[in-house]
Amino acid sequence: MGWIQLGDLDEPTYQDSPHTGTSTDDHAPAGISDGQEFLMQVYKAVTASPAFWKNSLMIVDYDEHGGFFDHVPPPIIPTNPPDGAKWSVPFKSLGIRTPAFIISPFVEAGAVSHNLLDHTSVLKLLGEKFGSGSYSAEVDSRPVGSISHVLDFTNPILQAPAPPPLDAYLNLRPPAPTPGVVTIPPRDTALQKAFSDAVASMKQHGADSSHPKFGQLLG
Repeated sequence: MGWIQLGDLDEPTYQDSPHTGTSTDDHAPAGISDGQEFLMQVYKAVTASPAFWKNSLMIVDYDEHGGFFDHVPPPIIPTNPPDGAKWSVPFKSLGIRTPAFIISPFVEAGAVSHNLLDHTSVLKLLGEKFGSGSYSAEVDSRPVGSISHVLDFTNPILQAPAPPPLDAYLNLRPPAPTPGVVTIPPRDTALQKAFSDAVASMKQHGADSSHPKFGQLLG
Protein backbone atom coordinates (compact mmCIF):
# COMPACT_ATOMS: atom_id res chain seq x y z
CA MET A 1 0.00 0.00 0.00
CA GLY A 2 1.16 3.53 -0.68
CA TRP A 3 1.27 6.35 1.87
CA ILE A 4 1.22 10.00 0.93
CA GLN A 5 1.42 13.38 2.63
CA LEU A 6 -0.73 15.89 0.81
CA GLY A 7 0.70 19.15 2.14
CA ASP A 8 -2.11 21.50 3.22
CA LEU A 9 -4.65 18.84 2.21
CA ASP A 10 -3.69 16.47 5.02
CA GLU A 11 -5.22 18.63 7.75
CA PRO A 12 -8.48 20.60 7.68
CA THR A 13 -8.89 24.11 9.07
CA TYR A 14 -10.70 24.02 12.40
CA GLN A 15 -13.76 26.09 13.25
CA ASP A 16 -12.32 27.29 16.56
CA SER A 17 -8.76 27.95 15.38
CA PRO A 18 -7.21 30.85 13.44
CA HIS A 19 -7.56 30.25 9.70
CA THR A 20 -8.18 31.93 6.38
CA GLY A 21 -11.42 31.28 4.53
CA THR A 22 -13.95 28.74 5.75
CA SER A 23 -13.46 25.96 8.28
CA THR A 24 -13.28 22.48 6.78
CA ASP A 25 -13.28 20.24 9.85
CA ASP A 26 -16.83 18.90 9.46
CA HIS A 27 -17.49 19.86 13.05
CA ALA A 28 -20.40 21.82 14.50
CA PRO A 29 -21.17 24.67 14.38
CA ALA A 30 -19.36 24.84 11.03
CA GLY A 31 -21.34 23.74 7.97
CA ILE A 32 -20.62 20.27 6.64
CA SER A 33 -20.40 21.26 2.97
CA ASP A 34 -16.91 22.74 3.35
CA GLY A 35 -15.71 19.67 5.23
CA GLN A 36 -17.07 17.39 2.53
CA GLU A 37 -15.43 19.51 -0.16
CA PHE A 38 -12.13 19.14 1.71
CA LEU A 39 -12.52 15.36 1.65
CA MET A 40 -13.27 15.55 -2.06
CA GLN A 41 -10.06 17.51 -2.63
CA VAL A 42 -8.08 14.85 -0.75
CA TYR A 43 -9.75 12.09 -2.76
CA LYS A 44 -8.93 13.83 -6.03
CA ALA A 45 -5.31 14.21 -4.92
CA VAL A 46 -5.06 10.53 -4.04
CA THR A 47 -6.63 9.37 -7.31
CA ALA A 48 -4.96 11.90 -9.64
CA SER A 49 -2.13 9.48 -10.39
CA PRO A 50 -3.18 5.98 -11.51
CA ALA A 51 0.26 4.74 -10.48
CA PHE A 52 -0.23 6.00 -6.94
CA TRP A 53 -3.88 5.01 -6.67
CA LYS A 54 -3.16 1.35 -7.39
CA ASN A 55 -1.15 1.11 -4.14
CA SER A 56 -3.07 3.54 -1.94
CA LEU A 57 -5.21 3.44 1.17
CA MET A 58 -7.27 6.43 2.34
CA ILE A 59 -8.92 6.24 5.78
CA VAL A 60 -11.70 8.70 6.62
CA ASP A 61 -12.27 8.18 10.33
CA TYR A 62 -14.56 10.30 12.50
CA ASP A 63 -14.14 10.63 16.25
CA GLU A 64 -17.73 11.63 17.02
CA HIS A 65 -21.18 10.32 16.20
CA GLY A 66 -24.03 12.11 14.50
CA GLY A 67 -26.66 11.51 17.16
CA PHE A 68 -27.39 9.61 20.34
CA PHE A 69 -29.69 6.99 18.83
CA ASP A 70 -28.04 3.69 17.95
CA HIS A 71 -29.76 0.30 17.85
CA VAL A 72 -26.46 -1.50 18.62
CA PRO A 73 -25.27 -1.21 22.24
CA PRO A 74 -21.56 -0.45 22.70
CA PRO A 75 -19.42 -3.58 23.19
CA ILE A 76 -18.25 -4.12 26.76
CA ILE A 77 -14.58 -3.38 26.13
CA PRO A 78 -13.03 -1.43 29.00
CA THR A 79 -10.31 1.19 28.67
CA ASN A 80 -8.18 1.82 31.74
CA PRO A 81 -6.53 5.18 32.42
CA PRO A 82 -2.99 5.32 31.02
CA ASP A 83 -0.06 6.34 33.16
CA GLY A 84 -0.20 10.04 34.00
CA ALA A 85 -3.86 10.45 33.02
CA LYS A 86 -5.94 13.09 34.82
CA TRP A 87 -8.90 10.73 34.94
CA SER A 88 -8.99 7.66 37.16
CA VAL A 89 -12.28 5.87 36.45
CA PRO A 90 -11.95 3.41 33.53
CA PHE A 91 -14.34 3.45 30.61
CA LYS A 92 -16.49 0.33 30.87
CA SER A 93 -17.35 0.03 27.19
CA LEU A 94 -16.76 1.47 23.76
CA GLY A 95 -18.86 4.48 22.86
CA ILE A 96 -21.58 5.02 20.31
CA ARG A 97 -20.56 3.90 16.84
CA THR A 98 -18.84 6.44 14.61
CA PRO A 99 -18.59 6.37 10.81
CA ALA A 100 -15.46 5.45 8.92
CA PHE A 101 -14.67 4.93 5.26
CA ILE A 102 -11.86 2.88 3.73
CA ILE A 103 -11.07 4.08 0.20
CA SER A 104 -8.62 1.92 -1.70
CA PRO A 105 -8.23 -0.39 -4.68
CA PHE A 106 -8.16 -3.19 -2.09
CA VAL A 107 -11.71 -3.00 -0.80
CA GLU A 108 -14.85 -4.44 -2.34
CA ALA A 109 -16.93 -1.74 -4.00
CA GLY A 110 -19.88 -0.73 -1.82
CA ALA A 111 -19.05 -3.29 0.86
CA VAL A 112 -19.82 -2.85 4.56
CA SER A 113 -17.56 -4.33 7.22
CA HIS A 114 -19.22 -5.99 10.19
CA ASN A 115 -15.97 -6.58 12.05
CA LEU A 116 -15.54 -5.15 15.53
CA LEU A 117 -13.24 -2.15 15.08
CA ASP A 118 -12.34 0.98 16.99
CA HIS A 119 -9.83 3.77 16.43
CA THR A 120 -6.95 1.56 17.54
CA SER A 121 -7.73 -0.62 14.52
CA VAL A 122 -5.83 1.96 12.50
CA LEU A 123 -2.87 1.64 14.87
CA LYS A 124 -2.97 -2.12 14.46
CA LEU A 125 -2.69 -1.69 10.70
CA LEU A 126 0.29 0.64 11.15
CA GLY A 127 1.94 -1.93 13.40
CA GLU A 128 1.41 -4.64 10.80
CA LYS A 129 2.78 -2.47 8.01
CA PHE A 130 5.63 -0.66 9.72
CA GLY A 131 6.15 -2.26 13.14
CA SER A 132 6.99 -5.90 12.39
CA GLY A 133 3.45 -6.88 13.27
CA SER A 134 3.11 -4.89 16.48
CA TYR A 135 2.24 -1.31 17.31
CA SER A 136 2.46 -1.60 21.11
CA ALA A 137 1.53 -4.10 23.80
CA GLU A 138 -1.52 -2.02 24.73
CA VAL A 139 -2.78 -1.83 21.16
CA ASP A 140 -1.99 -5.49 20.46
CA SER A 141 -4.06 -6.58 23.46
CA ARG A 142 -7.08 -4.56 22.41
CA PRO A 143 -9.87 -7.07 21.52
CA VAL A 144 -10.74 -5.44 18.20
CA GLY A 145 -9.72 -6.17 14.65
CA SER A 146 -7.28 -4.39 12.38
CA ILE A 147 -8.22 -2.29 9.38
CA SER A 148 -6.34 -4.90 7.35
CA HIS A 149 -9.34 -7.21 7.88
CA VAL A 150 -11.32 -5.20 5.33
CA LEU A 151 -8.62 -5.30 2.66
CA ASP A 152 -8.66 -7.76 -0.23
CA PHE A 153 -5.62 -7.89 -2.51
CA THR A 154 -6.98 -10.56 -4.85
CA ASN A 155 -9.06 -8.33 -7.12
CA PRO A 156 -7.83 -4.71 -6.95
CA ILE A 157 -9.89 -1.88 -8.44
CA LEU A 158 -7.25 -0.35 -10.70
CA GLN A 159 -9.49 2.41 -12.08
CA ALA A 160 -10.38 4.86 -9.31
CA PRO A 161 -14.12 5.62 -9.17
CA ALA A 162 -14.95 9.10 -10.41
CA PRO A 163 -16.04 11.52 -7.67
CA PRO A 164 -19.72 12.44 -7.68
CA PRO A 165 -20.71 15.81 -9.19
CA LEU A 166 -21.03 18.31 -6.36
CA ASP A 167 -20.83 21.68 -8.11
CA ALA A 168 -24.59 22.33 -7.98
CA TYR A 169 -24.71 21.44 -4.27
CA LEU A 170 -21.66 23.51 -3.36
CA ASN A 171 -22.96 26.52 -5.28
CA LEU A 172 -25.88 26.73 -2.84
CA ARG A 173 -23.53 27.75 -0.02
CA PRO A 174 -23.36 31.37 1.19
CA PRO A 175 -20.42 33.43 -0.10
CA ALA A 176 -17.05 32.48 1.36
CA PRO A 177 -15.14 34.98 3.53
CA THR A 178 -12.92 37.48 1.75
CA PRO A 179 -9.81 35.66 0.47
CA GLY A 180 -6.72 36.37 2.52
CA VAL A 181 -8.60 37.66 5.55
CA VAL A 182 -7.65 35.76 8.68
CA THR A 183 -10.44 34.65 10.99
CA ILE A 184 -9.38 34.65 14.65
CA PRO A 185 -12.16 33.43 16.94
CA PRO A 186 -12.39 34.83 20.49
CA ARG A 187 -10.50 32.92 23.16
CA ASP A 188 -13.54 31.08 24.50
CA THR A 189 -12.32 27.49 24.45
CA ALA A 190 -9.20 25.69 25.61
CA LEU A 191 -8.26 24.96 22.00
CA GLN A 192 -8.57 28.61 21.00
CA LYS A 193 -6.41 29.63 23.95
CA ALA A 194 -3.85 27.02 22.95
CA PHE A 195 -3.67 28.43 19.42
CA SER A 196 -3.28 31.95 20.79
CA ASP A 197 -0.46 30.78 23.05
CA ALA A 198 1.15 28.97 20.11
CA VAL A 199 1.11 32.16 18.01
CA ALA A 200 2.66 34.11 20.89
CA SER A 201 5.37 31.46 21.26
CA MET A 202 6.15 31.54 17.53
CA LYS A 203 6.60 35.32 17.71
CA GLN A 204 8.89 34.96 20.72
CA HIS A 205 11.05 32.56 18.73
CA GLY A 206 11.41 34.91 15.79
CA ALA A 207 8.58 33.91 13.46
CA ASP A 208 7.10 36.83 11.54
CA SER A 209 4.89 37.68 8.56
CA SER A 210 7.24 35.80 6.21
CA HIS A 211 6.17 32.47 7.71
CA PRO A 212 4.83 30.37 4.78
CA LYS A 213 1.65 29.20 6.51
CA PHE A 214 0.94 31.49 9.49
CA GLY A 215 2.45 34.75 8.25
CA GLN A 216 -0.88 36.62 8.32
CA LEU A 217 -1.28 35.75 11.99
CA LEU A 218 2.23 36.90 12.85
CA GLY A 219 2.26 40.24 11.05
